[in-house]
Amino acid sequence: MLQLSNSPLGGAKYTLANRRLTEEEIKKLFTPLISEVRKRLTALSRGKKDLRWALQRKLFKELIYDERGKPMYRRKLKEQKRLEQNNKCAVCGSKLPPKYSVLDRFKAMKGYTIKNTRLICQSCDTTIQQQRGYK
Repeated sequence: MLQLSNSPLGGAKYTLANRRLTEEEIKKLFTPLISEVRKRLTALSRGKKDLRWALQRKLFKELIYDERGKPMYRRKLKEQKRLEQNNKCAVCGSKLPPKYSVLDRFKAMKGYTIKNTRLICQSCDTTIQQQRGYK
């Protein structure tokens, strides 16, 4: 659940309550899954370390795309948000830099969508990540 409270940045403070695995789920579901994936990678690569690395890297990349979408999609969304927000940080209202602005999700599990994101400056992102306990 997304919780809101006052923020020193003058906007809402978002505390993300993303679904996390319980210790029992890690033990019963995740540990066997990752073990099986690793065994399968080893079997498919037939002892070739470079092939195993390449398979592992591709798997990692595809799983990240499942969660975040591909970079081109996020780039387009960022530009759309920049226009929607008149090139201003959604938190502090300062002009966004041409590079290094951050596409911030309100709720990570809902992905990068128009309704679930805002574009913010790096300074605000750092503060928000600290508030969320990530930095």
